[in-house]
Amino acid sequence: MPPSTAESENAYRVKVGPYPGQVPVSEAGVILGMNSVGINIDRTEAGTVYYIGNYATEAEAQALLQVVKGKGINDSEVVKFENGTVIE
Repeated sequence: MPPSTAESENAYRVKVGPYPGQVPVSEAGVILGMNSVGINIDRTEAGTVYYIGNYATEAEAQALLQVVKGKGINDSEVVKFENGTVIE
């Protein structure tokens, strides 16, 4: 699913992680395979978090979430960014 025109500061993305250690090989392959829709990496105390996509609407991000889950990464969710910060 190609990214829509979302402002990078205000967008919906699919959150994968955190991974406190190394990412399992099967999941790393899925994450890297999403490069065409954009991947942002955030390293926190809890581990590494990957944000995939950059969508203007939640529906677009939900569609990508279903693709990610269909590829075996069930511990993922849609998050909203406002002014560059995740809104929980």
